[in-house]
Amino acid sequence: MTNGRRRPHPGLRPDFPQGGTILAGADRGSSPPWGKSPRGGGRGLVLPVISRLQPDPFDPADELRAFSAGRTADGAIVSFTGLARGQAHSGEAVETLVLDHYPGMTERSIDEIAQAGAGRFDVSDVLVVHRHGEIAPGEAIVFVAAASRHRGEAFACADYLMDRLKTEAAFWKREQGPGGSRWIDPTDQDRARLARWSD
Repeated sequence: MTNGRRRPHPGLRPDFPQGGTILAGADRGSSPPWGKSPRGGGRGLVLPVISRLQPDPFDPADELRAFSAGRTADGAIVSFTGLARGQAHSGEAVETLVLDHYPGMTERSIDEIAQAGAGRFDVSDVLVVHRHGEIAPGEAIVFVAAASRHRGEAFACADYLMDRLKTEAAFWKREQGPGGSRWIDPTDQDRARLARWSD
């Protein structure tokens, strides 16, 4: 980024879908295959990872309800919802959180993180929903969910997903308030949490 402007990423594919929904390993437009992954009790050959990037608000309760419906083989579902705060770390009021994204690159970065979580932990399904654009205080920024036979794997997967999403997902973040706009970078604490998964 130079002078507050984003630089084009040299690795972007021009044929990559420009925003919208990414269904990992499935055809776009198909229904979410919750509870149908091979690791979820052999209930059909459908990949267990879905990541979605969207500008519109979403209801975390609706996402969790849909993710949880019809499960009989899984003993645990862990979810996390990240909300936009109305106050910066400095104490200044925040009127809007803005997440700028680069179409194609951002979707790929989120999907790669979701796929890595599904591959690292013994989970049956993983869901990541992430907003971009202008987000008001109190609105959901991100929702992750992981289902597993055992709670430990589901907790660890959700924790891993959030540590990587906060630090590595391809967004340019800024807070807008009465005093103007300021860019947000990962903190030392964010980097320390990410380092836990480096083994």
